[in-house]
Amino acid sequence: EGGSYRIQMKVKGVGRIAIASGAQTITEYRKRRACLEKLRDTGKLDILRAIKNRQVTINEVYAADLGGRLGFVLADIVLQRPLRASVIQWLERSAKAAGTRKRYKVAWNVLARSRRIRGHTTIKDLDTIDWQAWANAWSASGAHWNNLRRMVSKFLSDHVGKHHPFRHEIMDVFPRKKERKRLPDLAIDEFWTVANTLPEEYRAVYVTLVSTLMRINELLACTDLNLRHHTRKIAVPGTKTVGSDDTIPVCEALWPYVVSAIPCPFSHWQLWRRWRDACLAVGVPPTTLHDLRHVGAQWLTEAGRSTASVQAMLRHDDPSQTAIYTATVLKQEDAETMGRILARQA
Repeated sequence: EGGSYRIQMKVKGVGRIAIASGAQTITEYRKRRACLEKLRDTGKLDILRAIKNRQVTINEVYAADLGGRLGFVLADIVLQRPLRASVIQWLERSAKAAGTRKRYKVAWNVLARSRRIRGHTTIKDLDTIDWQAWANAWSASGAHWNNLRRMVSKFLSDHVGKHHPFRHEIMDVFPRKKERKRLPDLAIDEFWTVANTLPEEYRAVYVTLVSTLMRINELLACTDLNLRHHTRKIAVPGTKTVGSDDTIPVCEALWPYVVSAIPCPFSHWQLWRRWRDACLAVGVPPTTLHDLRHVGAQWLTEAGRSTASVQAMLRHDDPSQTAIYTATVLKQEDAETMGRILARQA
């Protein structure tokens, strides 16, 4: 760095640092050395290693310390790393829930195949993508776009920090899309019409899904150890979010279905194919297996259960996620009211 004063110090866990201080006077030298000693004493060994390996200069670290940006020093180095290798390495530890990791991987594959990145693209190059233009040209669902947005947000949070200016810069120009509210229309009698055409071992799975509001992957992950026979409860191994881990009570009349369904001897594909074919056979529009969770929530709401109780059963973090069921009931009540109003004038 052109300075005549050199810093030499040995730090446990880092090794020997011998490097130009960048200082022209003894006073400036002492300030820079004090900065490194503070890093050592506060355990910021990653920054000391970066200095030793010439990834960042002492002057840069010293200036960042004076400006209160010391926490961003390593983040600025991280931004120069290859994007593809960084994401692939991160995906395996990106989230606790396997379902979330899977969605992040799908989102990354979309980005990787979009021709918006190249083999030499760095993390910093994410700011060269025109996210708004891509959103305008997006042909898939809003949910898939928002999943891509969540993946990028989480990746940047884990690599440069949630409050790093670069992350804010990207997310400010990465628009959200409106998602289609998933609320299938399946009446209780239609459900039983379909379920009763199926073999008992299959029927038990569908009744368990709709009555417990479990996600299909949660049910498939359950074993005998997840059943609490004395209290008739299921210890749900949440697969979507950390908060989805919970214990679900089951009424006595439905417990035999649960015992028959868990552990489940069928694959996701086998269950979906059987359900779809049974729906078509009796003239009921097919729903997905995940839709049965929403169907059950709608039935509870129509039966008068509060939004808070349905939210607890669904294990939703955000009350707005559950409000769609109440909205459907209110619309039906409005329709009935309008019918009575018009009937009086007929």
